[in-house]
Amino acid sequence: MNRAALEAVAAVLVPPAAGLPGAREAGVAGGIDAVLDACPRLRPPLPPALDALAAAASEGEPELTRALARMERERPEQFTALLEAVVAAWALSPAVWEALGYAGQRDLDPAGLGTGEDLLAPVLERGRRWSDVAPASVGEGG
Repeated sequence: MNRAALEAVAAVLVPPAAGLPGAREAGVAGGIDAVLDACPRLRPPLPPALDALAAAASEGEPELTRALARMERERPEQFTALLEAVVAAWALSPAVWEALGYAGQRDLDPAGLGTGEDLLAPVLERGRRWSDVAPASVGEGG
């Protein structure tokens, strides 16, 4: 896989904005393998997409931006796979998590969750809200 083209493409697709790192700063090129392992359907279209964009990437951002727009129009399945892989690698980056203040998924300690009685206390305190309804006889209603 053309890592130089990937890095250039990622930088154009996900620039830094709103206090979040861009794809280059987030290390997307280094995290792409984890995305491809988790989502193998993205693996086949990625190398040909990057190969098609390599020349434009070497010419600079304006040419690469035009090449990406052409790819989106003419080969949307390649463009979509490329975009999906880049954004996934960006979103999984520790730098992005840190900027968002996201600590990641973690196991909850059941001891801190309280007992069933604790969870039901607000409901029990509220009291009854509905009255009992007489059960319908068989054959009534519809």
